[in-house]
Amino acid sequence: MAVAIFFLDALLSFYPSQFFPTITMSSSVVDDSTALPTSPGRKTPPNVSRAQQILSAVQSTPLSNHAPTVDPATTPDYLVGHFDRYIEEDLRERVFIHAEHFLPTVLHLPPDWKTNDEITKQTKAISDNSVFKEHVRTYVDLCNKTKPGEKSFYHPYGMMCNSAFDVLGATDNSGLGIYRQDAKPVAGGLERNVPDTLGVLRAMFTSSGNTVDQMKDNGPKHNFSWAQTMHWQEFKPKLSFLDEGTDARYRVLSDAGKDPRGEVRGKITVHRDPGSILPPVTSSRLGSTSKKRRSQKEPPHSSKHARSGTTPDVSDARNRSENSTALSSLREGDIAVDEPTTEEEEQSQARRKTILQCARYALEILSSAGFRTHCIVALVTVGRIQLLYYDRSIIIVCKPIDMFKSVKTSETTTTVITDEFGALLIGLGRLTLKQRGIQEQFCVDRALIENYETYMKRCVKDGGAFEQRDIFKGVKFPLKLKLDKGDDEVEVEVTLGRIISRQPAIIGRHTCVVEAESDYKGWKGKELVIKISWPAVEKKSEADLVKIAREKARTMKTGKKPDWALDHLPDILLCQDFGYDTDSTQANIAAFCKEAKCAENETIDYENRVCRITVQEKLYPLEELRTVEEYAQVFFDILQIHKWLYDHPRILHRDISPGNIMWRRTMDGHIRGVLNDFDLSSLRDVPSASSFQRTGTLPYMAYELLINKNGQPPKHLYRHDVESVFYVILLLCCRYKVLATPTSSEPAPLSCEKVSSPFDEWYKLGRATLKDKKIGFIMGDTVSVNSGFASFQPWLNNFHGQFADGQSARTSHSHRQARGKATGAFDEETLQNQISYSIVLDICSEFAGSPLVVHNDQLEVAV
Repeated sequence: MAVAIFFLDALLSFYPSQFFPTITMSSSVVDDSTALPTSPGRKTPPNVSRAQQILSAVQSTPLSNHAPTVDPATTPDYLVGHFDRYIEEDLRERVFIHAEHFLPTVLHLPPDWKTNDEITKQTKAISDNSVFKEHVRTYVDLCNKTKPGEKSFYHPYGMMCNSAFDVLGATDNSGLGIYRQDAKPVAGGLERNVPDTLGVLRAMFTSSGNTVDQMKDNGPKHNFSWAQTMHWQEFKPKLSFLDEGTDARYRVLSDAGKDPRGEVRGKITVHRDPGSILPPVTSSRLGSTSKKRRSQKEPPHSSKHARSGTTPDVSDARNRSENSTALSSLREGDIAVDEPTTEEEEQSQARRKTILQCARYALEILSSAGFRTHCIVALVTVGRIQLLYYDRSIIIVCKPIDMFKSVKTSETTTTVITDEFGALLIGLGRLTLKQRGIQEQFCVDRALIENYETYMKRCVKDGGAFEQRDIFKGVKFPLKLKLDKGDDEVEVEVTLGRIISRQPAIIGRHTCVVEAESDYKGWKGKELVIKISWPAVEKKSEADLVKIAREKARTMKTGKKPDWALDHLPDILLCQDFGYDTDSTQANIAAFCKEAKCAENETIDYENRVCRITVQEKLYPLEELRTVEEYAQVFFDILQIHKWLYDHPRILHRDISPGNIMWRRTMDGHIRGVLNDFDLSSLRDVPSASSFQRTGTLPYMAYELLINKNGQPPKHLYRHDVESVFYVILLLCCRYKVLATPTSSEPAPLSCEKVSSPFDEWYKLGRATLKDKKIGFIMGDTVSVNSGFASFQPWLNNFHGQFADGQSARTSHSHRQARGKATGAFDEETLQNQISYSIVLDICSEFAGSPLVVHNDQLEVAV
């Protein structure tokens, strides 16, 4: 498949790959860089040591675990193994609670829902409805069968729920409906995921042309996408598949002080992920040899989701999806697990895999489904149901609820719904769009969730394939622009285009970059991009930092061109935050976490976030450069603007990677390297809100930042970012080769091909192992670059030598200090003057025998 060059290994590409057809990848090479942002820092239970608390607090920021940003066109099947590792990290932080708390907090029922007159009346109305009772009878009869087959539950469950929603007032064009899905993967996803049933708005279902009867056996004729999905339900045949909270980080006690945790059914023996600072994790899938040691009480499972032998009838669509997923997982091999040796261990692993499967679907909704703040979903097994909640700060799991109970009279025994299940149906049926997770401010155009035909015209190509890049195409964005003078604001409307990139995430910022245009007089005719992200409320915005830098550049008085830095900074036109209302689900959860009493006396830290919309000019990615000389000038520009930022506005970028090195062309035709994406940057003189977080993208991070000292990563220094630039150049030159120099008179990007390299493993290793690899590389021999990049060899040799000399100087100083012979402290800022800006100038001011343009003549300090 055609991809952009090595920048896809870091960000998979800031821009879509088909924009650059001259850049190809060898068919034998599998891209290995996609990963998932990890969780933000959380509190550790107070009953552990302070060292352990600090160690747990040092989490990686969203960009520090390999490369999280995904080009939506990338073939999805081989991405699964990468995602699972980071989904597991988020899942270990989940909160396990009772239904008495989940229903009012997440489903917005009144706090006294158990005795509330309105809820009681509505529950009775549902229970007494003749249509509903018939559907309950059908479903209960299935539950009582010996081997009903899992698929047989999908349609009856939907009909039962829909009849309850009818009682609550739902119509063909209003309210929620639940329908069978499993015959087809949901469209627009990162993977070919196939939930069993979907909940969509009935207006969307009616406009789709599907009919309930036709979907009974084969699912939808006209497929739905994740953007159209409100909820999903996954079915399992055994109670043992439900999450019992045995390894949840937090378990919230009931009002009566009862622990929600269920029976511990089995133990899992696991290997710790190399380099991880988190608790051990289990594999997301069973190894191929595990079938030999399965319990003899049931036949081998037919899918990777460990369905029991009573359910061999998994759909072809799911089997195809799961087989390709399993193969990709075996290729990745990044999580080790011992094989289950008993039925209990097998059940425990199956339960773990089910939790992961559900989280994958949540990842799809939060990453592929438009402007979502959260999602509410369910795991259903025979006569029990478990509600799950995911937002960008927390995962909450409800203790399983019994759906039915038996009522005995003198003559008969009748099965009816429980009060909890009735309340669940009421809550789910009457949620508003906002409470379902729809960011209503951005849904002025309801086609995204209500009009199937209009929406599909945007997203389906002529050949009939769903184009997930187009899920926002044509959506109007109402924003407010604050004018330069006073507090006056003007309303501006921005029309969204194709998705450029996005970070698949459950917990985290989940940055999504989209093409845009506007008729606003100040922006008309400009190529724009909109960045949508969910940062922490207290995090200083990228726009604030760029504003500080640009204002400083305008006031500079020295140098041949005092304001030269403006050419090398992004131009942010608007930044607007959208917070959560006081009646939002997020506000409910924040209040709940503050008052929650946990089984281990922990405090649940719920990170308040905002939806941040940033509008800026469109910049160009490295892969659009035409010659190696242009690459060299852009890299040199980045080193210059980075030093200027360090000296004058005193900003340290802290996240140098290929995707953040962009460029623009000036009015007179010159290329200028632009340092982009200040989301993880900080002011040197202001303590950072993320001071206990390492920042950067793992393959490009300075090796020292991969080390924990007393549970904390080292202070981020100027030279660490220089080391990141070194790795960017190194990995370009060693993992790609230039195919040919363009001979056409028409300008064209440099054509490169991915080749096998020892550095490929840098994109797969954990922090500890990668640290060792980088130390070995720094202290080892220099490496040769590939064809077409030979002119970078002197740069790489010199940088390599400087870092090696710096580490040798530190080791020598340490030995002298141990013998009492050292005089003075070691200069960590420059590794005893081995890595300084003057060294950078000596190395990079010339390329292939010709001088490069020096812009920064405003040096303030020697570093």
